[in-house]
Amino acid sequence: MKELIKCFMSEHQIAGLTVALTNDGKLQVAEGFGVRSEATRVPIHVHDLIRIASLAKPITAALVLRLRELDKIDLAQRACAYLPASSLPKGASLASHIETITVRQLLEHSGGWDRSVSSWRDPMFKNRELSAELGLNRPATADEIIGYMLQQPLDTLPGERYAYSNLGYSILGRIVEAVTGMSYAVAAEEYILRPAGIVDMQLGKTLPEHRVANEVSYHYWDADERTESVFLTGPQEVCWPDGGFYLESMDAHGGWIANVLDLSRFVVALEGLGDSPALLSEESRQLMLERPDLKHHDKDDAWYGMGCRVRRSEHGT
Repeated sequence: MKELIKCFMSEHQIAGLTVALTNDGKLQVAEGFGVRSEATRVPIHVHDLIRIASLAKPITAALVLRLRELDKIDLAQRACAYLPASSLPKGASLASHIETITVRQLLEHSGGWDRSVSSWRDPMFKNRELSAELGLNRPATADEIIGYMLQQPLDTLPGERYAYSNLGYSILGRIVEAVTGMSYAVAAEEYILRPAGIVDMQLGKTLPEHRVANEVSYHYWDADERTESVFLTGPQEVCWPDGGFYLESMDAHGGWIANVLDLSRFVVALEGLGDSPALLSEESRQLMLERPDLKHHDKDDAWYGMGCRVRRSEHGT
């Protein structure tokens, strides 16, 4: 296994990675390979925190499904019914069909936003442009991005087809806040992380000087390439991971940092394999995995359920 990992790291120019393997809910292997920073060459450790990007989505999906079990969220309900009036700027109007998008459609990426054809592409990664559009002198928050996008035309009708949407999962984070009265992070800790035995996972920060001590450094493929910063103060050309996007606005779809041990705890708890009760009921776990009734998925051997991509194998899904 070690040689395979080293070959993988060499082929993909990966400075450091961590691995955890479990069997029947028990941790079998946990090991770091490479370094946590190319500058310091300090070896990476399994307790080091790393941005997990869209692995945030199964956490958000599990949170929404848990709140459904508690009768706080109805998947068939219109998403806008949960959002507070403050989600839209005063005097603004929802774009056509926005009000028909359901919570289920957000979970399944069929809300109607398609970053492959949209004029904004993926608005969650267009913070500098959106901030200028909104007349802000700072990066736009998740609420501000959502408020603006709810006024923009959809790319497809809600429920028509699958199209991966970070924006949809950001809206789910706001729904969680509306029904719990907590911030998204606190609600995730209360209903998902703490019950799974997770203590180190947290929302990350954009700038290196704001990150926690045991978070790794991030390196772009081309170390010399620079992009415009989302911040109007400080260096205006930065390395992509250090200000090319605004991580603080990405909580529910891609804002978490975690170590590999906590990620394995989440998977074990989700499957109900550990010593603690499963995070979700069997019905909810099946909802995460079932094939959506969408044109894009009607013949595929792989599809997006709720928060996770599902592939068929000879042993089932």
